[in-house]
Amino acid sequence: MAAAEKNEEYVTEGWFRWYTDIVFEWWKAIHNLSDRSALKAFLHTDSLISDECPWHPGKKGIELFMGTIHNGENRLCFSLKQVSYARYWLHTYGLTSTLLPLPSPHYLLTLSDLRGTPSPVTYKTVSELRNALKDVGKHNKRVKTFAGDFELGSLRTEFERVRSVWGERRGVWMALDFEGWERDHTVITEFGWSVVRWDKEEEAVDGEVKLKEVREEGHWTVKEYDSYRNGTYVRDNRDRYDFGKTEKLTKAVFKKRIGDMISGYAAEGPLYLVFHDRYGDIKYLHQLQVPGIGNISSIPKAAPGPGMYCVDTASPNTPTNTQYSHFLQTDMFSALEGDSRQRRGLERACALLKIHGFNHPHNAGNDAHATLRAMASGKPLDSQREERWPNQTQVLFGQQKGVKVEWTERDLDSDDDWAKEIHDLADRSALKAFFNVDALVSNECPLHPGTTGIDLFVATTHSNKSHLCFSLKQVSYIRYWLHAHGLTSSPLPLPSVNYLLTLDDLCNPPSPATYTIATELKRAANQVKKQSKRLNPSICDSSLLGLRTEFERVRTVWNERRGVWMAVDFEGWEWEHALITEFGWSIVRWVIERESNEGDEPGKVGLKEIKEEGHWTVEEYASYRNGRFVKDNRNRYDFGETKALSKAEFKQRIGDMISKYAAEGPLYLVLHDRYGDVKYLQQLEVPGIGNLSPIPKIAPGPGIYWVDTTDMFSALEGDHKERRGLERVCALLKICGFEHPHNAGNDAHFTMAALREMASGKPLDVQREERWPNQTQTFFGQQKGLKGSSNLQPRSET
Repeated sequence: MAAAEKNEEYVTEGWFRWYTDIVFEWWKAIHNLSDRSALKAFLHTDSLISDECPWHPGKKGIELFMGTIHNGENRLCFSLKQVSYARYWLHTYGLTSTLLPLPSPHYLLTLSDLRGTPSPVTYKTVSELRNALKDVGKHNKRVKTFAGDFELGSLRTEFERVRSVWGERRGVWMALDFEGWERDHTVITEFGWSVVRWDKEEEAVDGEVKLKEVREEGHWTVKEYDSYRNGTYVRDNRDRYDFGKTEKLTKAVFKKRIGDMISGYAAEGPLYLVFHDRYGDIKYLHQLQVPGIGNISSIPKAAPGPGMYCVDTASPNTPTNTQYSHFLQTDMFSALEGDSRQRRGLERACALLKIHGFNHPHNAGNDAHATLRAMASGKPLDSQREERWPNQTQVLFGQQKGVKVEWTERDLDSDDDWAKEIHDLADRSALKAFFNVDALVSNECPLHPGTTGIDLFVATTHSNKSHLCFSLKQVSYIRYWLHAHGLTSSPLPLPSVNYLLTLDDLCNPPSPATYTIATELKRAANQVKKQSKRLNPSICDSSLLGLRTEFERVRTVWNERRGVWMAVDFEGWEWEHALITEFGWSIVRWVIERESNEGDEPGKVGLKEIKEEGHWTVEEYASYRNGRFVKDNRNRYDFGETKALSKAEFKQRIGDMISKYAAEGPLYLVLHDRYGDVKYLQQLEVPGIGNLSPIPKIAPGPGIYWVDTTDMFSALEGDHKERRGLERVCALLKICGFEHPHNAGNDAHFTMAALREMASGKPLDVQREERWPNQTQTFFGQQKGLKGSSNLQPRSET
């Protein structure tokens, strides 16, 4: 008996599964038939929902608990307290002859069986309660669809844990955000904070304590850094705090007040610090030496109390002297979206959650305010996702739904969201009429009076998705034109800045495109949608996306017809690669031939294309011939005469030529598989070659930039792992006459020819389809990918 008592374990908190444990199993342990009937009647769904149910007298609806076990599956449960109360209530009112026994402890779920404290869920109707069981079953099937994505499973668990703790309405929740100077991120210029906590309001008659929600927020800046302004890489909204007045503090006071505020709230009870993408903000908290911040951790399974407590979700060796927990709005949205790899920015998350009024991002106070307006007060994760974006959950295995949202063009681009922000119905109708496709291309459209066709802009974001855009000038003109002609009651507000694309958001400056008829414009919109589908991460990885971005950037800059484009190639001795034996170069540049006349196409008239090329060899290495491993075509230059130079003059002339063109304007060095040629340029100590870089986003100034035709063809072919040689590239591009490869002059000539063929062509996807029709790899039935099929071959005439 003593041994049995020693092994006993007393539990005060636990949960029983509603259907499998309580409805199906509990009554089997009761032998008295009348007692069994009374229990079944109590547990009937109509009884549980009724306002006469003793668990919630006078209120309609039942509160159950949603728990998550370690494999990620959900369980809908009664609490141990509810089950115990039901036993005593049935016996006290004479409905059972004796006090019913508790269900078997084998069915009891404790915190050790769960990923966290179950979150309370209220069901107000019988149909809601019955559907809840179906939802749990669907979720548990979904768990199998992301079993390999352990991070997503953890994020979903964290989401429900945050919901559970938020629903308890205890502790302090503080969203915070820092802004630093864009040219030195260690200089902290702003701090914003937004706090939600609950105070006792009054004592109710039935003993229930009523809680009053208290909100506080603020925005502080550092006085000493008043002149350290952003604006080049990050928007400067320091003076545009929308929820109060900004306080300017000295650096010392700024640091002290942040530390005191966080320490004060942490001492009163659990403090939950809320971030959107925490890494930068936590780094700033460390920099300010906020007490206890070194051991920040995620919310624990058991609800934390005030004072010192253990938070250990990383490893058993994590220090335990912390008073802080944190959660990330970024992680929560990734869980809600169903994609652990997608890290949405705050502006985009707010737009997708339909949180309006976020007009001035990159103000620390506004960012903190928006961060706290999140998802914690909503329904359970899967129900919340379906309510927010109905019928957009990815379907897997036929009819079984997954957990990932399939975004529509409307969600991500929000073309009609401007109209939604206008409350006057007449003004809204006028705006929609203006944007009718037929009205836009009409010669009566005020954006292009007297001419048929509309000028729009094609922009490419860093995810390599294309967008058909209006310029800010066009949108501003539309607002004032509508009001000036009496079509709106007042000038319309600008669309939300959440939808504004700046150069920071784009790979390249947008390229203009003119659409003269409605069908052209509609077709362009459809092509953009198809291109977005092609960029599904399961089809296209980040390396290929980068090459595609580079391809379009080269096309844009080439068609501006400015700067000098120089294809270069070296040949080395096959027995000792450090011995440079040949150098070939091919130049394309433009000079002003005449002044532009009225009616000329902008940027195209008045320029004359100049071509220069050559082939130099080193006299001292005349006897160092290839032929064993590499073809020896040194004496077969097909585009002029070969010049033999001394080693010193060879080096001097290469350096002088490259330096000269680099000084006049941007010099684009065109290389095929650049690594070997760049190594030779460095060996020859060509000035400025150490700063060689790819073409930047904005129009480049004087300097040297590289363009790699290997990368360009990989983007066109749709396979970054395939590195085609120059001969194969020319064959596939239908460039003829390449008879003597491995002559540096010939190689430079055909490298330039390959560049011209790709850069002067149409946009990437259109160009690929025109070159190799019906050879693009197909995914998911009719959806085309980005890659040429495996039988991509040059036509017979090549």
